Amino acid sequence: MDTIQITEINFDNLTRLKRQGTFSLILRDDQRCYKFIRHLNKNQKKHLANKLKYFDKLNDNHFLTPENIIMDNDELIGYTMKYFDNSIDLYNKYTKSDSIDFSEFNHDLRKSSKVLREFHKKGFVFLDMSFSNILKSEDGDIKLCDFDGTVYKENVELPITSQILNDYLVDYKNKKIKVNPNTDRLSLLLSMYVALFKKEIENIKEEEYDYLANRIRSLKLLKYYYKILLDKKREIPEIPYLDRILCDDQHININYKIDDKKILIKCDR
Repeated sequence: MDTIQITEINFDNLTRLKRQGTFSLILRDDQRCYKFIRHLNKNQKKHLANKLKYFDKLNDNHFLTPENIIMDNDELIGYTMKYFDNSIDLYNKYTKSDSIDFSEFNHDLRKSSKVLREFHKKGFVFLDMSFSNILKSEDGDIKLCDFDGTVYKENVELPITSQILNDYLVDYKNKKIKVNPNTDRLSLLLSMYVALFKKEIENIKEEEYDYLANRIRSLKLLKYYYKILLDKKREIPEIPYLDRILCDDQHININYKIDDKKILIKCDR
């Protein structure tokens, strides 16, 4: 991984991305993005610089991994990555949407799961696994992005977890977040439920779940995990990669509207 100095960057040629990180500034030109990190102290930046060297192992087109480290003299302040043109993150595409084509949703989720499985095979755990960090292009290509929280094998410095994972494990289950591939699979499943029900799993009533599960076979197959995950006393089970359990459902359009602050869900074929 090459190093560039901040003085080598022509900021006049850069524009601000609409989608920004929580603790970072992201700019772009026609070919790449420039991510400037704001929330790390000097010691943490040294850990991040050490971790970034492992990303050369992710020589796969499905990962928007860091390409160059940006330095201010001898201090890391960010990194560059390829710009994924004409793409949208799955959070804005589905979780923020008032209508979901489940066939398309199912297809995107299965592709995301396959990409995640390849990520794990290379020895990495994402930790910040969420729909916000899964991008889809206009031609249907799926890529993972935003690897600040990623750990490689025994390297566990700077664990940055997804909000949905923290809300569920820490706030709801009162458990510590473990660094392992199952944590990523759990986070992806929780993100799926939030997108479909517009609320976190602990707030999904069984009758709400059954309304969709009676129309969507994949959800019926996943009810076993829904029931276990709701139970605060049960241990977190081994979550499957979703591409191995989601099936080809019929075309179903799920529509959402808010009535008296309640989310109403209706399915149309």
